[in-house]
Amino acid sequence: MKRLFSVAMFVSCVLAVAPLLRAQDCSNWTDWDLRGTYTAAGNGWIDLSKAVDKSLPAGYSPQAFVQAFTFDGKGSGTGWISSNLGGVQFSAPVKWTYAMQADCSVQGTHSFKISGVWTAPVSILWVVAGKPGAPDAQSSDLELRGIILGTGPGSQVPHATARRISMQH
Repeated sequence: MKRLFSVAMFVSCVLAVAPLLRAQDCSNWTDWDLRGTYTAAGNGWIDLSKAVDKSLPAGYSPQAFVQAFTFDGKGSGTGWISSNLGGVQFSAPVKWTYAMQADCSVQGTHSFKISGVWTAPVSILWVVAGKPGAPDAQSSDLELRGIILGTGPGSQVPHATARRISMQH
């Protein structure tokens, strides 16, 4: 009887909050709502022989990075990155594309300028993760969490959190 009561209470609690447990709805957001300057930090794993230079050792190495970038409100952006890739220091200018989605994801790409040449774009997926007390796009305290989308064995496996620090661009 105790078990039946516990199960009934659990089901009642779940049903009571179910209307509140909907997927995020960003259908009224646009690229303009993401405009501003962000700082980000992240880490993950990288195969230096595939992502940086074929002469470097194969296999995954740890990576850590910091970056700053500005989204222009029209689907483009620029910035910089500084990263430690398994002991190899890397710094470069970065250019971005991005597109706000109704499900609160942000589809995008980034490219690095290395020795005067832009690399091929790499796909990025961000999700809007607003701060408590400021979860809407009108706040300068907007937070994005993201990953580089994998492209098969040996691809990078990093993630990052970016926080908007200014809505000026």
